[in-house]
Amino acid sequence: MDKFDYTYKAINENERKEVEYIKRQYQPDPQIDGLAKLRKLHNKVNGNAMTAGLVSGVVGVLLFGGGLALVLEFAMVFFGIVLCVLGVPPMAFAYPLYKKVLERGKAKYGDEIISLTEQLLGNQDEN
Repeated sequence: MDKFDYTYKAINENERKEVEYIKRQYQPDPQIDGLAKLRKLHNKVNGNAMTAGLVSGVVGVLLFGGGLALVLEFAMVFFGIVLCVLGVPPMAFAYPLYKKVLERGKAKYGDEIISLTEQLLGNQDEN
């Protein structure tokens, strides 16, 4: 009968460090995941408000500009003035709309953002 000979060789310290380094790259870091979630929520709150304000302002500017073009280029004074008047409210309410949507987003996601920041800052203090 053939005899099986097996020799175990432990890895040295440098190899162990390399293996641990590779292992850390594939393990999720809860602090980085929390930070990514915090950034996502913050961008969601600010992004929705910015989008609402910009859309309102751009629509107002386009209507106002179209009315000016009708008056100045095509001499359609009545329709141009009507279009200009329709463009003023969206421009005027762009910033208040931005603030309102921002407040609503802060109210909706504020508690979660605060808890995430406290968790992240608490984890940082422990290290």
